[in-house]
Amino acid sequence: MADRRGPASTPAEAQLAAVNRWLSGRRPRTAREYANEWRRFLAWWRSRGGSATDWLAVGPAEAREYATALGSSLGPAGQNRSLSAMSSLWASIAEEAQARGLELSNPWRPGVTRRPAVRHRVADRILSEAEVRRLLRVARAGRERALVLLLYDTLLRIEEAITARWSDIRPTEHGYAVTVMGKGGKTRTTGISLRAVSALRPLRRPGVSWILPGNGAEGHIAETTGERIVRRIAERCGIREAGPHPWRPVSPHWLRHSGATHALHHGADLATLRDSLGHSDLRTTSQYLHAQPGKTATDYIPGADRRLRSGPHRWWVISPGGIRRPAGVQSGRAEARTRQR
Repeated sequence: MADRRGPASTPAEAQLAAVNRWLSGRRPRTAREYANEWRRFLAWWRSRGGSATDWLAVGPAEAREYATALGSSLGPAGQNRSLSAMSSLWASIAEEAQARGLELSNPWRPGVTRRPAVRHRVADRILSEAEVRRLLRVARAGRERALVLLLYDTLLRIEEAITARWSDIRPTEHGYAVTVMGKGGKTRTTGISLRAVSALRPLRRPGVSWILPGNGAEGHIAETTGERIVRRIAERCGIREAGPHPWRPVSPHWLRHSGATHALHHGADLATLRDSLGHSDLRTTSQYLHAQPGKTATDYIPGADRRLRSGPHRWWVISPGGIRRPAGVQSGRAEARTRQR
């Protein structure tokens, strides 16, 4: 999307330059996704008779029409992503216009263009503590184990983890901390465990500043490499999504979700979790309050233990015909007599 044609001299060039400024400074993947969404919108705009120079004339009616058109090819999450990208672009251009004393309204704002409801699937993508331990047992020593520990213990996004440098890690009075560049160019500092630092140290190369060095032009491993590493470890463990799409593989973001949820369960407060995750809104962090797979209020009622265990209660099955023991399964007393023999 880089504009190498010199200073903008036509409306089309000026608008393209504004789009490039909107994309600049973003992480490569985000920039590609946003650029694709802008191209998708521009193709739709031209299909209804618009041109490459008058797309900023879109108003609320056209924005709602585009939102409706998206529903024919994208699911709710994809529609939200596309509309959010357009809202971000308009906000960027409006800010530049305001600096010149001009005004540009944003027809893509959530209050103007309605967004489809999206089912939050965080709970489907949270590993249990036992599953995380399995990942760590199966992960090979070196880069695999270091990446799992880094993502899980620090709650970093994959793009934050791979671009961290050794100079970003430092000891503090509370232990080691790592400073990363997060979404929107925001810098944050969060804790990093001793076991993660210990796993990363053998990867250190002379003259290489990245904590996860790679062989590519960037010097660090690529996002796709990190995703592939986590996916393969999970496949060796037989771990998949617990929700309606079990074919979806485990991704690095699952480790971020899992670490956040486990921290919350073990007493971390929401404000601390928000800062560690890099969220700007506590409402985003609060989704982890509802993301406890398998948990119900029964688990918190004194005396209302529903855990499965060995003994006569373990094998009872509730069926339309009543409560029964599956055929071929002994009662607790019979099982005990069998063991005594």
